[in-house]
Amino acid sequence: MLAKYPHQFAPYTGVMGCGPDLGAEPYPGTLIRLPLRTQEQAGESQICQRAYSEQEMRDLLDKTAQQARHLLLFTQSVSSFRLLHLRDGLDGSLQTDTLLKVSRSLIKCIRPLPGTSESADLRSQTRVLAAAAEYLAGDNGGAVDGSFAGQLKLHIDVQINETEAKRVGIDTNVAITASDNWLLSVALGSGESLEMSRQREGLSLPVASVAIRLSAGGTAIEPVNRGVAFCFLPLPIESPLLFHVNAAFAVTSSRRYLEEATMDEAEGRWHPGRWNAALLREAACAALVSALERLTAENITGAPSIWPLLEANNGLSSPKVIALQASFTPRWAGGRWLKLFSLDESALGAAALGFEAANVVRRLARSLVPAGSGLAEGLASSVQAAATLVGEVFVANFLEQLNSLWDSSDDERHLCSEFLKFLLKNLSREDIAPQDPTVWLMSEGIRSMLKSSHFLPDQSNRLCRVSDLLDPDCAAAALYFPTDSVFPRTDFKDDYSLRPVLISLGLQSQIPFDHVLERANTVSALSQENRLEDALKRARSLMKYLDLNRLNFKIAFLASVEFLPAKRKPDDCSLHWRSDDYPVTQLFAPEVLFESKQETLGSLCQVLEEIHENKSGSALTDSERKSCIELLTRLSELSELPEPSEIFAPDHEGFLVRCSHLCFGSVKWLTKVDKLRFAHKDLAYGVCEKLRIPDQRVQTLRKHHVPLPFGQKEELTTRLKGILQGYPLGIEIFKELVQNADDAGATRLHFINDRRNLGTEKVLSDEWKALQGPALVVVNDTTFNDEDIEGIQKLGVGSKGSQPWKTGQYGIGFNCVYHVTDVPMFLSDNRVLCVMDPHCRHMPHANTESPGGMYKDEGLDETTTGSTVFRLPLRTLETARLSEIFPAAKPLNSDDIYKLFKEFAEDLAEILLFLSSVKTIQLSELGTDGKLTKVFETSSTISDPSACIRFRGECQKIGRQLVQKDFDPKLLHSCTQEVYEATISTHNSFLQEPDSTSSKWIVAQQLGLPADSASVIPSKDQSKLGYAVSNGEWKALPK
Repeated sequence: MLAKYPHQFAPYTGVMGCGPDLGAEPYPGTLIRLPLRTQEQAGESQICQRAYSEQEMRDLLDKTAQQARHLLLFTQSVSSFRLLHLRDGLDGSLQTDTLLKVSRSLIKCIRPLPGTSESADLRSQTRVLAAAAEYLAGDNGGAVDGSFAGQLKLHIDVQINETEAKRVGIDTNVAITASDNWLLSVALGSGESLEMSRQREGLSLPVASVAIRLSAGGTAIEPVNRGVAFCFLPLPIESPLLFHVNAAFAVTSSRRYLEEATMDEAEGRWHPGRWNAALLREAACAALVSALERLTAENITGAPSIWPLLEANNGLSSPKVIALQASFTPRWAGGRWLKLFSLDESALGAAALGFEAANVVRRLARSLVPAGSGLAEGLASSVQAAATLVGEVFVANFLEQLNSLWDSSDDERHLCSEFLKFLLKNLSREDIAPQDPTVWLMSEGIRSMLKSSHFLPDQSNRLCRVSDLLDPDCAAAALYFPTDSVFPRTDFKDDYSLRPVLISLGLQSQIPFDHVLERANTVSALSQENRLEDALKRARSLMKYLDLNRLNFKIAFLASVEFLPAKRKPDDCSLHWRSDDYPVTQLFAPEVLFESKQETLGSLCQVLEEIHENKSGSALTDSERKSCIELLTRLSELSELPEPSEIFAPDHEGFLVRCSHLCFGSVKWLTKVDKLRFAHKDLAYGVCEKLRIPDQRVQTLRKHHVPLPFGQKEELTTRLKGILQGYPLGIEIFKELVQNADDAGATRLHFINDRRNLGTEKVLSDEWKALQGPALVVVNDTTFNDEDIEGIQKLGVGSKGSQPWKTGQYGIGFNCVYHVTDVPMFLSDNRVLCVMDPHCRHMPHANTESPGGMYKDEGLDETTTGSTVFRLPLRTLETARLSEIFPAAKPLNSDDIYKLFKEFAEDLAEILLFLSSVKTIQLSELGTDGKLTKVFETSSTISDPSACIRFRGECQKIGRQLVQKDFDPKLLHSCTQEVYEATISTHNSFLQEPDSTSSKWIVAQQLGLPADSASVIPSKDQSKLGYAVSNGEWKALPK
């Protein structure tokens, strides 16, 4: 294979030691080649439409150089990485240049992973997942007791070849060389993270690592400016942490973000964000503490300063960053590295709280927080002074004891309320300075505690979670009275400075559907208590709220709830009104009202029908007519109406007739038709439209509409689009129309480039106006028969299938006209107008079953008797934009048709030679002034016209026999020949000087095989031929 396809494997030769003879010996490695996607491939790709040029590759290499110092920090096996540039050398050989080299080496194994030793190699100490899997499968039965841990010191070296980088055109913008020492600490999570790993398919092991950068001598910490999150390779996620964190995180599909808990988590459904939070909280935090203990034991300078502080965010304050950082906040209860510490008033900034709030702080500081000796040994004084930790501990104690304080006395409750208001206002501040004495109240930890705690009093003075109460200004608030307990207590509700922070803590702006259902039931209760105004106000608010949230609620469950008032009887109504039978306070369920509408619908139609039957064909009296019109007006106001054929209405003479037989006169330019029946003048046009009484124009067209569906079948737009791919736009359109006319027996064919914009008032429909512009018009001197009309509707078949002597009569080739138009049409013999409308946009009554229309009328005012006129309205900019047949089509204009005329004229002389019927073809321009100008004409004169007639007759004779099952193949050997002289005359006005020319030709035509061919054709082929003919499989004439 290598010898047969040397060029196929040439890209691998000479790369990374791969020899020229690939088959000589095995290559000790794997070469992966990724050819860059070109612009052409991108245009055709169904995977990605982005092309990669040299510049994109330079950018990619530059980004790789930016990440070089981090690439190998947490990899499990790879300890060396090189970036090479392959180019042709001066002697034509392959030149390999090193652009970048990254390597890592083991400085010291401080604490080997379980199952390994201190003398083990680097790879055995970095394969943490494999070591964790062996540990969990070991003798301890999968229990995690803190014994799984590992610590080592790494050296990472980065070298960049600046000369070669510049040669390639890469501006690395990084140091040419870099050398870093790192302390890596790894730990295995327990508890929630381990449980998730075991129960959730697809999760990795709960292993996490941290990397802390050390000075060259290893005596001090060199904190990174911004920490990076790793999933064994660096992720594009930065944080204000002073170290890097690695874990088997759940990342999004783009690997650009960590998954984070969403509302699914809040609603009790598991989310991958919980896995990430558990990894950080358990495994990563344990790894960090272990690293700090090691650094402290070795007296390395700066160890405590790297502990995460929430207020030190280095300018990064996105929710993801805060969540990542907050995961390291030590828990004050039960933590082995942090003890309780006392709170004093100066740390709490009590003086800045105000007198009442300060009293609460002093009291809580004395009674809730036990005395302590401060932080554990080893943590820096900066951490001891971290007011955030002070605030979180204080607020946690305050919220834990709030219920007992709240119930102890009015005084205590008042002091707590004041402190809560101060706490909420302080959380809403954005400009608080670090030296502000109340900065201890500013933390995401406090905000998180408030979200889950019952601390906000409602209108009944009961402590609630913020998320259990409702925003007084939201749409749902109108469903309650202001004093209802769903709102915060009045002093919290009316203080608008508290509203933003309450909303951020979860104050609701919507209510669940079960609460909506409960609110609907209260409407009827209010009405029964003679509080009708309150009931109606709540009903209106409920309908408004349902309308705003119709997609979120299962509104059908409200169908049986009585909360809607019935419409009262209008003052001008003389009919009996059902709601008059009930008291004013009666409310109804939607299913009753809608059912009533159906009953009203049926009763109104029934009354009209009974009046029609009682009149027995006589006209209505004036009072009867007024009552009927009033009934019809009420009927038109209903949302659902029966078919027009089921409704009776008075006509212009006062007789009740079905609406489907009526029309209303909205088209002034149409002459009156005796057979049309108009709706009575007292029946408003608006009512007529709602009852779907057709207007005069539509009803007039119906009188002439052929009941049989006309139009091309199948899913037209898609099918036609496929057909056009085989018929490119060009003069082939004209050739197809010439072939069709010749098969139809036409002798003259006239192509007209119609540049006019015709009138748009007296047309079939408003949508037709778009078709009144320039068009290609084709006229021939034959007419359509029923078979032709049927055939032109059949995609890919046409009318020639059973007539093999014809080559193109209205077959698949006719559909090439859709290159220039979306609505082809023709008028034949002054009696039949046929329109094909695949989009069903322009023809009245057109639909997918009948995508077009055919009208017959002897009175059409045209002088085209004995001929057929095809009109193809050119595709405009607007119709091209909406076209589904040719979505990529450009609009055409008359100048485009003129260019095609000139190209077509060059072939016209020879086209006539073998046509059976057509003897003259003319091209003309029809100007905007209505003047018709001939620009080209060609005609043929036959020396023996009877020869053509005989030959055509013989073709028809053999063709009719060919499609019969009992056709005798021997007839194909009865050869018919005709030879005659043809004179082709042309007149060309395309030239600057009009020119007339003529040429003479000898034309010989033959039908069938020579008589002696039976002796030279092998018998087996004759047998196949006979079989094919006898089974109807051979439909083409041998001519």
